[in-house]
Amino acid sequence: MVQVPAVRNALRILNLLSSVGVPLSASRITAELGIPRSSVYHLLTEMEEAGYVMPLPEEKTYGLGIAAYSLANVYATQQPLVNLGAKYVRNTAEVVAGCGQIARLVGPEVLYLYDYRSPGAPVSSLAAGARLSAARTASGRAIISALPETEARSVYTIGESAGLSWRDFQTECQKIREAGFAEEIDESVRGFRSLSVPVLDHLQRPAVALTVTFLTSRDIGEKEKEMVVTCLQRGATELSQRIFGLGAKQGSSFMGRVLNGAGPLRGKLNP
Repeated sequence: MVQVPAVRNALRILNLLSSVGVPLSASRITAELGIPRSSVYHLLTEMEEAGYVMPLPEEKTYGLGIAAYSLANVYATQQPLVNLGAKYVRNTAEVVAGCGQIARLVGPEVLYLYDYRSPGAPVSSLAAGARLSAARTASGRAIISALPETEARSVYTIGESAGLSWRDFQTECQKIREAGFAEEIDESVRGFRSLSVPVLDHLQRPAVALTVTFLTSRDIGEKEKEMVVTCLQRGATELSQRIFGLGAKQGSSFMGRVLNGAGPLRGKLNP
């Protein structure tokens, strides 16, 4: 078998950065992998140009870039996940006479993979194949909030920031994690409101988001909103278990709230 050391070492660096979950310095990468420091710098430069790593000059470290995340997330586009997820967004959308979407992150944007319009629901621009700024949509925010901070910052830096500073955007992401869902009103599409939750893969990273969108003028109460969020969360949890093999006790703060009956829906998930 022909061996290509540079390719192998580049993959080792990607595996290291993805496994530790925090940015690392070149010297730390050298120490962990035993690759000569000069080779590490050369590889990091090439990987940065290709978008697979992102330098953080103020910290003199490197984290995963957008290209690495997009590659890892490609599995989300495969048919089983969309097929299984479709029933959850369909059923939930009909609760509010709205539309249901499945979306994934592609660089600084969300790509809508699936769209369902319940009978009588108005047409929105969130059709399958549409791309919108991730930071301005509930789908994108749900996914970004479940990313490691360095990757979330990459998306924020490259894309539209929705008029928020990085500090304010961090605060918004923290609120989403605490609530267990993302919400936006009249931001991505005027006249529409969206609720969204992420689906986690076997590495407990966000694969896609399940979203329901409906008219802002449809003034739903807290009880109806809670019902929509609960349905989406249950769907996301089941998809994580069936597609990615997460156990009933596993998951991020999003999934943990659903599975353990915590957070804003405490005591209402297990009738």
